Amino acid sequence: MDFEDLIKKRTGIAKYVDLRIEDVENETIIMKNNEISSISSIFSAGFSFRVFLENGIGFACSSDFSKKEDVLKRALKLARAQSNYKQEKIEISRFESNRDKYRTIYKRDPFEISLKTKIAFLKEINKRLEDKRIKSTILKLSFSKLHKKFMNDKGADISADFLYSMLKINVAGREMNKSSECFFSVGKIGGYEIIENLDIENVAKELKEKNLRLLHARYAKKGRYNVICDPILSGVFFHEAVGHACEADQIIRKESILMDKMNKKIGSEKITLYDDPLIEFEPGFYRYDDEGTKARKTTLIDRGTLISFLNSMVTSNKLNLNLTSNGRAQSPFELPIPRMSNTSLKPGECKADEMIKELKSGIYAKGSRGGVVEPTLGNFIFNAEEAFLIKNGEIVENLRDFSLSGNILETLLNVVEVADDAHPQYLGAMCGKLGQVVPVGSATPHILVKGVIVGGR
Repeated sequence: MDFEDLIKKRTGIAKYVDLRIEDVENETIIMKNNEISSISSIFSAGFSFRVFLENGIGFACSSDFSKKEDVLKRALKLARAQSNYKQEKIEISRFESNRDKYRTIYKRDPFEISLKTKIAFLKEINKRLEDKRIKSTILKLSFSKLHKKFMNDKGADISADFLYSMLKINVAGREMNKSSECFFSVGKIGGYEIIENLDIENVAKELKEKNLRLLHARYAKKGRYNVICDPILSGVFFHEAVGHACEADQIIRKESILMDKMNKKIGSEKITLYDDPLIEFEPGFYRYDDEGTKARKTTLIDRGTLISFLNSMVTSNKLNLNLTSNGRAQSPFELPIPRMSNTSLKPGECKADEMIKELKSGIYAKGSRGGVVEPTLGNFIFNAEEAFLIKNGEIVENLRDFSLSGNILETLLNVVEVADDAHPQYLGAMCGKLGQVVPVGSATPHILVKGVIVGGR
């Protein structure tokens, strides 16, 4: 019995049944200090059923396609078991039954490019990175080819093919008693053309210059500053500090500072924030989420007012909110949960260089070295890759080991300017939550935030 017949057989027994099938091929090459550290090629495939009954949800998965009927029976059994002790009725009035087939666009299949060519490419980058102040390099080249299929007992049937290509470079420098670390990353939906079209001479030049700046930079003094965040850092802020707080399961668990802020002003009128899975070539692109919901651009904050959360099918029914096409899962072996796709901020009208010229005193922060957010209380700390002291509208000094911290709601209200330079970043970012990792992207401009707490020495 095929999958479609299996699902039809359960119609009437369950309130709702869906199926996800995926197979993925991954290739990764890692080079450390001009020597190949590892080469891996992995193929995996699997499927899962999700069954909704009156009071229970059952989920079962397997990589053994010969046992598909047993897996569906196991999901049904688990749903019945949950129904025995769960009193809350499960509503499933919000779902979609789309039918479509699509594939992402690429020119050259990286899996048809020889390892010799790929290794030679990495060696050429390493050669261009040679500098007495650079003590180690790590280069990672990775490709992923993914086929996904979604069906439900209401008639949905969606097939999708994705191809991702990514390059990451980590450079560690040292001079005298000072050390530094800087990065380059590009990751897009597309083929090997993304890699071979890179201007590696310029990439290496910028990394060497950045390394030199960091080695000669001083620590920022602790205090409150007006800070200009570049598009990478602003993208990380809005993704980590705001996006996660808007995910509806966080609201249900009462783990978000935004849980009682719907239709309330939470930020500056300069802020109109979106989640947009339809930004082409960004890693967070898709036309349908992992529950078959057609992708749509969702406005989260409109001129400072919170107007939406990010929902999966389960949370939209539970909270009586619209579907937002954000039910995502790392693989068929995990349940879909509310996840961001691509975070974008509506551009303002000023130019980034005008921000700097008009700032009498402050800091320009660029890039990201990660950070931590406590979504329940709304506190955060982010680390910039590098920063620059601004006096009287001019950059006067390089800064290093720069961190900015604060509270989400206070910081959103203190965004006083938004530049006009929002564009997709194509960084190949991955976002982790509840043990699941999914690709995400951003398209945010420079922003100016007043009174940011800055860590330093």
